[in-house]
Amino acid sequence: MPTGVCGRSPQGFAFDFVPAGHHVPIYGFPSLRICPWPCWREVPQGIAKMLAAASRCPDRQWYSIITVFLVLAFFPFLPEVRAVPFEAWASRADHHYAQEMAKKIPEQSMVLTHNPGMFHLWGNNAAQASIALEEPGHALNYYFGRFSGGVFFHYNFWCNVNDPLQNSFCTRLLERHRHELIMEFRENNFRYALYRLLPQP
Repeated sequence: MPTGVCGRSPQGFAFDFVPAGHHVPIYGFPSLRICPWPCWREVPQGIAKMLAAASRCPDRQWYSIITVFLVLAFFPFLPEVRAVPFEAWASRADHHYAQEMAKKIPEQSMVLTHNPGMFHLWGNNAAQASIALEEPGHALNYYFGRFSGGVFFHYNFWCNVNDPLQNSFCTRLLERHRHELIMEFRENNFRYALYRLLPQP
């Protein structure tokens, strides 16, 4: 059953217009499906099958070797993963405020953002903000017609960083479309906001 764009379905999460659970080629593994973990365990399984086909060892043995390798390869990064340095304050603030915004977003709505994955995990429909710029007429008209709860724009970390390309997605989107501010937060010199996009009159 098609799930539309980047939303939750009974089978899991689906991205873009790919039906949930549909088999599509990813990194050379045609058996992979577009869905969250545990489907991604098929990646090492697919590698194991390829190695088994090219050698005399069974794929289960290769799968065990790959799993042990991945676990051991991660160990050196444990001290870094656990660290909470000041340098990442802006992205942590973005995550914190986005979670507050997600609580206020009504059901059957769409969030345009640089980070749709966060909103997916919190149960919201979300898509890349660039879609509204690459297909300005079709994409937003489709969203306005499909999502009765409204279409929102998440002004986020990438709208504040010193990167003209990422900044342009935010400024152009707000310049091209009518909008109203729903909520706003500030952390140091960064601004985080949630806008509701309005259909053209």
